[in-house]
Amino acid sequence: MRDARGEDGFAIETWPDQSQFIGEFSRGKKSGSGEYRWPDGSKYLGQWCMNMIDGCGIYTGVDGRKYRGRWMASTMHGCGSYQWVDGRCYQGQYVRDQKDGFGVFTWADGRRYEGFWCKGRQHGIGRLCNAQGSHRLAQWDNGERKTWLEEEQNDSAQRSLHVTG
Repeated sequence: MRDARGEDGFAIETWPDQSQFIGEFSRGKKSGSGEYRWPDGSKYLGQWCMNMIDGCGIYTGVDGRKYRGRWMASTMHGCGSYQWVDGRCYQGQYVRDQKDGFGVFTWADGRRYEGFWCKGRQHGIGRLCNAQGSHRLAQWDNGERKTWLEEEQNDSAQRSLHVTG
């Protein structure tokens, strides 16, 4: 491992387990832009502050999952997009590594939830959409749908009327 204490500028730091950081240092700490590679092949490319992932960056897991967005204190925090290899995707707000605030979760089969989240679970008002374009508004509490707030709507019928009308 390279000793970066008291150093400023660009450097490469390697640990015995073969994890590696290539990037900028300030006062011996990872600060600025850089790439960190874990021994399993996962990597992070983006901004650092005082040895912590902080700012904008991209994490890519060895299994192909990817998070692109804001970080704070080495946690996903702010707006971001998380994609899984099976086709699922979440785009929205994070607080300390959990979906929190407004976001859209899309399943591989085309179903979608558009709404509010709290501590990683659907919470508040949200709309469930199916792959065919039908959707329905609901009230959620801690990941559980409590009540439907409207009858099912069908966008595909509205679109065809709008296009031909």
